[in-house]
Amino acid sequence: MLRSVAVVVVSCMVAATAAADPAEESTDRLVGIGYKAGNGVGFLGADVVVDPIPHLGVEVQGAVFPVSVNNETSNGWAIATELRSYLAAHGSTPYASIGVVYAHLELGTASASATGTFANLGYEWRWRMGLRVHVGGGVGYLTKAEAMDGPNTATIGGKVYPNIEAGVRYMF
Repeated sequence: MLRSVAVVVVSCMVAATAAADPAEESTDRLVGIGYKAGNGVGFLGADVVVDPIPHLGVEVQGAVFPVSVNNETSNGWAIATELRSYLAAHGSTPYASIGVVYAHLELGTASASATGTFANLGYEWRWRMGLRVHVGGGVGYLTKAEAMDGPNTATIGGKVYPNIEAGVRYMF
């Protein structure tokens, strides 16, 4: 009898310890905001994510990037939309994603735009408090865009590139 009670107590303690790991559990949170880098849009970015159903997330990312040619400096901006599929509905999980990107480049009076696609595989760590951290990599393609202002030309895209993404966000 004592042995049975001890087995039950130890089993409950193991189960409680496993359930208490903050990196392995996450409450259902639908909307999040955070910092995002990668996906062909640059390192100065932010994102909004909506996870409408388990295993599925939709993200919109925006970023700005500096453009400098000779003595002329300007800024570009980009926006990306990503559809993400999570392996697990709760807790930390691997994911796969596909997305599209639009980038706009300005140099003096000239401007140009490019569109593209990307696909990534990655991992997202999730905590109960709503914090999420993810890192992924894959491949992307961005059409070529050139902004020419007199003798100065700035070019983005026009090739297949290795794609990385990383982000930190808080889910509400």
